[in-house]
Amino acid sequence: MDGISINDPANGGPGNVLTTNAGVDAISEFSVLTTNYSTEYGRASGGVINATTKSGTNQFHGSVYEFLRNSWLDAPNFYDPVGQKPQFRRNQFGASAGGPIIKNKTFVFGDYEGLRQSKGLSFASLIPATATGADPSVVAYLSAFFPINGSLNGKNVCIITSTSNANTNLCSFGANQVSPENYYIIRADHRISDKDSLSGTFYRDKSVTGTPDEYNNKIVNTAENSTFATIAETHSFTANLVNSARFGFHRDFQGGPAGATAINPATADKSFGAILGSMRPRSL
Repeated sequence: MDGISINDPANGGPGNVLTTNAGVDAISEFSVLTTNYSTEYGRASGGVINATTKSGTNQFHGSVYEFLRNSWLDAPNFYDPVGQKPQFRRNQFGASAGGPIIKNKTFVFGDYEGLRQSKGLSFASLIPATATGADPSVVAYLSAFFPINGSLNGKNVCIITSTSNANTNLCSFGANQVSPENYYIIRADHRISDKDSLSGTFYRDKSVTGTPDEYNNKIVNTAENSTFATIAETHSFTANLVNSARFGFHRDFQGGPAGATAINPATADKSFGAILGSMRPRSL
């Protein structure tokens, strides 16, 4: 983007936790290179996508957009409990605007995009059919984390169905995966002279998704944060000779899991822990 690599730590393309790209409304033009790269793309072994961000102009221009999708017309999953079809809500919205600060001299452009998604997921996990007969040292653990009778702490958490194995049952439930994202970018351009121009771009993309575990005991969070900044000076020596000097910074953070939130209070009980130094091991 604007001449600076924005690949992730695995040398893959950018994207949020849902593997989508925000900020498309801020792109002025792009090109796709598949072979015969010039030396500036020496690290690439596959396709290279170049994107240039929009600049402001002498006239104010802007846009507002929104996309909404829901689960009203979705078919239920095979494992969904009867009458409990998982919900799905996806809302993408944003606005962009650009114009002059000093006419014919200094320009600015900015874009914001937000994503709010709540996706229903269907879970079907094996659980012990009963705690009876288990070693007494693990009965408390089984009772705290496995809804053997379909309930935990007096709350119904799943629907129990039998399996071909008398020692296990199937625990089925629906839960939401929540994923918010905020992306914003701003670019400024300044015309120093007929032969020199200066530009700078900054963007921030922050997204996170929270997914329940297979027994709905906790929500596991995965995060993706990206920060990008660049400043460039372009000088025209002649009609056929142009030099562009630029400095760029890109930091990409990926965390999975990046923490968890307890649904079942027992999940936050350190007496069930087994990691020395941070969780007290349970006495058996």
